[in-house]
Amino acid sequence: MPPPTAVTVLTALRLEAVAIGGEVVRMGMGHARAGATGIRLAPTLAPGRPLAIVGIAGGLETGLQPGQLIVADALHPPDDADPLLLPQAAAVAAHLRAIGRDVRIGAVACSTSIVHGAARAELARGGALAVEMESVWLAHALLDHPLVVVRAVGDTEQHGFVSGNIKALRALRGLRPALENWARGIDATVETGSP
Repeated sequence: MPPPTAVTVLTALRLEAVAIGGEVVRMGMGHARAGATGIRLAPTLAPGRPLAIVGIAGGLETGLQPGQLIVADALHPPDDADPLLLPQAAAVAAHLRAIGRDVRIGAVACSTSIVHGAARAELARGGALAVEMESVWLAHALLDHPLVVVRAVGDTEQHGFVSGNIKALRALRGLRPALENWARGIDATVETGSP
């Protein structure tokens, strides 16, 4: 029997869940489904259970290539509300780098719809590396849990949707051990009282 997982992994799409492997909670695509999943999931989780939102995002920063991993240190809501800060970003990025992954840490914008052209450029000027449609709504329902957001860049203004997303799905493979190690480190910190 496999050991129990230390982290609850959430994805929007079945293809993302398959790429991650193992036990995954699928929320469906978009802000409404993500928010509903968070509300439904919150009362079922053990206190302090680590969570990882994993999936594909659109790349915003010029030079980002499909398959590049982004770990969000902040989520920018679409309504100009204050960003939601994610203090575990550096820790999970270190675990991803330990398994040989190229990782960028930075802000991820959240949108209620797919964005193109001028809308992408505007989000990039706001400092976001990537854009997606779920994390901030899910996160607001689960603020009592250590949370990380790991996104693989799919499409960009220079790279197409299909080929970019295939590369992004490949980049999601093999991430689970790093996420599990990060989560177990949180458990050890809680148990020992270490900072």
